[in-house]
Amino acid sequence: MELLTDNPGHVRFPDEDDEIVERALATYAVAAGPVQLVTYDTGTTMPARSVKLPVLKLTARFRSAQTHAVI
Repeated sequence: MELLTDNPGHVRFPDEDDEIVERALATYAVAAGPVQLVTYDTGTTMPARSVKLPVLKLTARFRSAQTHAVI
């Protein structure tokens, strides 16, 4: 695992879902392997799919108290 930080001067998008998708796309551009967005959130899933970002939309059967949206 590698932690990627935003470039100095990065300004977040006003919409959190758009920010997550944009950061995933930025990761996709520099990753040595596949990138997939994993989320329960339909509001994040829709814009990610609209830009052809691979998405795994989790369902309630996978949910636990420890699970969060991850890239």
